[in-house]
Amino acid sequence: MKTSLRRGTYSTLNLYIRPFIGNAESPDRILLGHCPFPVSNPSKTDFNNDGCMVLQDTVANGGKTATHEVGHWFGLLHTFEGGCEGGDGVDDTPAEATASEGCDLKRNTCPGKGYDPVENFMDYSPG
Repeated sequence: MKTSLRRGTYSTLNLYIRPFIGNAESPDRILLGHCPFPVSNPSKTDFNNDGCMVLQDTVANGGKTATHEVGHWFGLLHTFEGGCEGGDGVDDTPAEATASEGCDLKRNTCPGKGYDPVENFMDYSPG
């Protein structure tokens, strides 16, 4: 699909809105979206696999899944990557030990590093 629909160069964002996105690792689980991280010297395979896929049902909620996946396309990690010693790769994002499942603004899984960024699109919070 991506090979035939793709437009532009490797630096052109292609966003595909899909009715269903399967999960090879967990076939019984539907993915909300997927987007590969950028690479410095893309091969033909990287070029053909580039682009973000988003489950169509998530677009109606304000596009938060699309925003999250496009963040990956720009090279952002999850806010909880690497736990309290990691993060999304942006210096001013507080560390977060694990993905949040709610919008508790006082959540603090890494004491001394600030409240968890539950309002950040690169977290899993539905907020």
